[in-house]
Amino acid sequence: MLLLAPFARALYLDGCAGLGGKTLHLTQLLPEGAQVVAVEPNLKRQALLKDSRRRLGGPEIEIHGGTLQKFAEQRQGGFAGILIDAPCSGLGVIRRQPDIRWKRSLAVLQGYQGRQRELLAAAAGLVEKGGLLVYATCSLDPRENDEVIAAFIQEHPEFSITPAQEHLPEAARGLCNDQGFLKTTPEQGLDGFFAARMERNG
Repeated sequence: MLLLAPFARALYLDGCAGLGGKTLHLTQLLPEGAQVVAVEPNLKRQALLKDSRRRLGGPEIEIHGGTLQKFAEQRQGGFAGILIDAPCSGLGVIRRQPDIRWKRSLAVLQGYQGRQRELLAAAAGLVEKGGLLVYATCSLDPRENDEVIAAFIQEHPEFSITPAQEHLPEAARGLCNDQGFLKTTPEQGLDGFFAARMERNG
């Protein structure tokens, strides 16, 4: 979430809100006057997000059902920061869920990549000039991470990668690679996560 910093009194979007943990964390980081919009097509998850916000308090969250693609068709840009914590294979949590290895075929992985690229493409037009787009997965597979970002940058040259390490606490900077991506692995005693921070330049 820190990869969306510096935070401003502006409009932010969680494009894959799920149960809302990251959405609610974002509301806690933002200054007073900022607004958060969440997109979550699943009705049960929407209800849980609303319930969590009521219990925890904090600012209102504008919640939209339907897909991010539909949301992007109906909404103009103007978001200072967008988080896409994309649906993925979950290969990064394989040490805690070892049965994942038997449930992920090459075709399944390719399907995830297609969906991830669609989500980023939908989000791209919603980011204002100078705004940020953060992409994250809990996967170790380059097809869901590096390859997705490479394809996105090629198709959207108005975006550029900015080094994640410049926006993380000192203890986490060593988890970033030379390309500026945050990458954690089970070998480090952590679940496998990936995150890329991109800025819209034009």
